[in-house]
Amino acid sequence: MNLAEHSKLYTHRQPWTFLTIVIILLSVLTVVADFGLAAAAEERGTLRGRVVDGLTGEAIPRARLRLTAYGMTAVADDLGVYAFTGVPVGSTTLIATATGYRDYVQNLEVFAGSQTVDVVLMPLETAQTPTPTPQPTQPQTQPQQPVYQAPVYQAPVYQAPIYQAPQEQVKKKERYPSVGWFNLGGGVWGEMRTWKFSDTQHEYTQEVSGAYGLAELRLGPIAGFLDIKGGQVGHYEERIPGWTLKSSVISSQVVGASLGGKLIISLLPGVEIAGLIGGSGDELSYTIHAPNERIWDGKRVNSEFTETKMRSGLFFGGELALRPSARACLSGEFRAYPNLEMQIHQRFDYLQETSTYPYDEIEWQFTPKSAAEWRVNLELAPFSWLHFKVGYIGSMVTVDNSTRVQVVKITPWSRKEYESPMDRSVETINTLLLGVTLSF
Repeated sequence: MNLAEHSKLYTHRQPWTFLTIVIILLSVLTVVADFGLAAAAEERGTLRGRVVDGLTGEAIPRARLRLTAYGMTAVADDLGVYAFTGVPVGSTTLIATATGYRDYVQNLEVFAGSQTVDVVLMPLETAQTPTPTPQPTQPQTQPQQPVYQAPVYQAPVYQAPIYQAPQEQVKKKERYPSVGWFNLGGGVWGEMRTWKFSDTQHEYTQEVSGAYGLAELRLGPIAGFLDIKGGQVGHYEERIPGWTLKSSVISSQVVGASLGGKLIISLLPGVEIAGLIGGSGDELSYTIHAPNERIWDGKRVNSEFTETKMRSGLFFGGELALRPSARACLSGEFRAYPNLEMQIHQRFDYLQETSTYPYDEIEWQFTPKSAAEWRVNLELAPFSWLHFKVGYIGSMVTVDNSTRVQVVKITPWSRKEYESPMDRSVETINTLLLGVTLSF
């Protein structure tokens, strides 16, 4: 391929292919959400503790316990220890009984994980102070002795303790309840795109900026997300050793979307890992004016150049999230694109008679050797419903000589299709974003 043939190697994609991917991903997200509802509904916890005498503190063996909401029963062992496992998350009442003791009744809230509830039983009968033998009656001439009144023993009334969840668990439930949450937000972004060819040292740069929106839904261990963005190209530059072209951008448009799901696992308090799967695509289109500086067919031509590129594909990866408190979260994410598709469409419209044709069109279609993306996000929440976000996204697409390219060249009088090897090149994209999110 000559210099013109590998000039501006960016992607263009037929609309029906991207829509097909979006429809497939929406179907996947629906199945993932249904699985998340089932997983969230099946969250269970464990209750355990000891049954002891309220006066002596000794263990009460063989005491019987029951959870009224679920019909679950347990019997304390010889040390007074009991346990309920697989208890559904929610409100229930614990009742404990033992021979010779008053019934114990306590309302409590069951959370996911393990929690301890000790049971204290009070005896039915308590010892009374013995009544002393009355003294014989004295003659009437003697003063009457006072009659001794035995004190009445008042058994203490036992008040069952109200179970309080640990403070850390309360905070987690406040921000990340077991039933899930929904986030809706948006912000601004800016990025630098660079495509460099290692053989010819030919390099292309675009500065792009715009706005984005996002929606996130979590149901138990399952989460889904949708990101969309739009923007414009603000600056275009093309460099070859000894020559630089800075062109004014006449018009431009940038659109993109990402849709996927996560399976989240909590390793430790405040530490989560997740597996990712989904798909994304973006399209960049712009028109520049190159006044007598673009070289085509060995001539300098005064032309307008339009390029549309698009890339899309499925991805998989992982995420690590650190939540030191309910007010902060630092996360890192990696995505790999095993079959990223890239397409390019270029058109040269010549404004003066310096070429044989009034215009030329070239189309490329190929699959890069490798494509990957990594993200780092910091989220701060001054309120439980308001979150500020700052993030970085980097991506790299690598092409080598083994990459085969389908090429179509079009002129007003001909159309030629052929296959050729791709020149070695690397495209890098560095993106910064700032945003705000509302949590429901």
